[in-house]
Amino acid sequence: MKRKNITVTVIISVAVFIIGTKNVNAYNGTKKIIPIELPELTVSEAIVIDDDTEDLLEEITGSECDFKSVTSKEDLPSFYSSDQAKNRDNVTPVRNQGITALCWNYAAIGAVESDLLSHHEELVADELNLSEKHGAFYNMHKAEKHGDGGIDNDYREFVFDEKDNFLSKYQTSYLSVGGVTNYSMSLFTAWKGPVKDRDNNSIHVIKGQNDFYIQNADVPSDAYEAECHVQNVLEIPASAKNRDVIKQMIIEHGSVTASVCADNQYWTGKKVALYDYKSYGNGNYADHEILIVGWNDEYPAKNFITKPSSDGAFICKNSWGMKNGASGYFYLSYEDTILNNNNVVAYNSVLPEDDGWYDNNYQYAGFITHITDPMEDRKNVVYMYDKNDAHYGITFIPESDEELSAIGYFSMSSCTNDKVYIYEVPKEYSVVPDVKMLAEAIGQSDEAANDGLLSGFSYIDTDKLGKPLTTINCKAITGGYHTFELNKTLDVKAGTEYLIVVCPGQKTKLIYEKAMDSTTGFHKDEWQHTLGAIHTVNTASGHSYLQDITGTAMVKQTDKDFFVKAYTKVQQKNSH
Repeated sequence: MKRKNITVTVIISVAVFIIGTKNVNAYNGTKKIIPIELPELTVSEAIVIDDDTEDLLEEITGSECDFKSVTSKEDLPSFYSSDQAKNRDNVTPVRNQGITALCWNYAAIGAVESDLLSHHEELVADELNLSEKHGAFYNMHKAEKHGDGGIDNDYREFVFDEKDNFLSKYQTSYLSVGGVTNYSMSLFTAWKGPVKDRDNNSIHVIKGQNDFYIQNADVPSDAYEAECHVQNVLEIPASAKNRDVIKQMIIEHGSVTASVCADNQYWTGKKVALYDYKSYGNGNYADHEILIVGWNDEYPAKNFITKPSSDGAFICKNSWGMKNGASGYFYLSYEDTILNNNNVVAYNSVLPEDDGWYDNNYQYAGFITHITDPMEDRKNVVYMYDKNDAHYGITFIPESDEELSAIGYFSMSSCTNDKVYIYEVPKEYSVVPDVKMLAEAIGQSDEAANDGLLSGFSYIDTDKLGKPLTTINCKAITGGYHTFELNKTLDVKAGTEYLIVVCPGQKTKLIYEKAMDSTTGFHKDEWQHTLGAIHTVNTASGHSYLQDITGTAMVKQTDKDFFVKAYTKVQQKNSH
């Protein structure tokens, strides 16, 4: 959750491949394939959406997928609380995370619950309770049997010394993994939950440094059970210029998650009001996730332990139980340093009976964040390419005859205006050269080819694909993860390969999941229990592609996957 200075590693691909396009074993019909040069960034959590606009609202045209989330025909009131919205309560009761480190998932689950309540009158706040345990468990355990298996081999887990006889037995170290909203975004957009909080999906004990590990050892339900599908995760920086946009997001979705520093020095005595007044950085970083459910423009500045320059505060729901703060709530100054240097996040979810519920989710990148330390967020990182406008995407092969209804992808920028093209890929246009012959053709030894850049090299010849099957105009005001529906569903055939190409309308950072098999050193919790070492496995699926310099080929990525998803519905067979 805490940020430090960005470190940059530049990866330069200098090889030029002369590859036969008529026959994979013949090099007489040649095509130049020049891998693109993009600088890589390794960014400490929590990442912040790039937002260079002076006023987001002035950029709105009305055709954005999140238009309703950020605009209103009515003037914003000076006071608003989602638990009193139009005589309706859109906020579930205050929960208590106890001594777990799962504030990130308590906040995210609260946001999903508020969104569902805001759009489904049949739901009741006191009866809606989704599980924080389920997502936290699969954040640190392998999930299996997902559709075509696209992310089955992306997982992280705790591993132990053979002499450990405590947490290796109970497998509950995940309860002490602190984090950021990107954990929940990865889980929920993969359709790993949310599920109802009951039976094995409940956290039974929240106190006792031994008991809360031992008494919560029952394994939650299957990873891909879900009461709802999260289809959009809207993120914007919580800067002063975006305050009205944030307020509108709260009205539309019931709440937004936010980051704060919960150090005692910034609170009033009863934790009713919070204001971090110190400069950002140099040890002053976020360490807690909370839920903003409303605001009061006239909340007195004098009520904070250190007086901000003006009145006004957000109304926040915490996850420390009813005895904390004002029955579990507190005021957060508009000027809070941590708030203003991080994102706020709204979730948009659908139930099975809603429009926008899909049957299948073809996806190949499992996790945004690489976790290297469960206790210090700033040591956890996200991999991305620096700002560029290179085309990228995925291929997918339907398991049955289906209808392609929508696509989704992650954006690191606000105010995006992209195009997405979808192609059918005949087998002869997906070129897989013979590595040894290719190496000889360009003067490299086959040993170098097998060990280096040429190993596993293949590409799709976009010159030969012809016109796309369909084109989608993808516009969004917020950053984060968005789902875009096709204007008309597209029939896709079982066993046929399809290519989805995202063409950015501006230069933007491009997040990816880096392939790896790595293990950290051993970690301890605050009571010196050995949590284990974090073993991360991310397997490149072979479904992710990045354009070459010429723009006439999409090159298969053998060391990463992109966060692009394809949503389909099963075709209904005629009953007669």
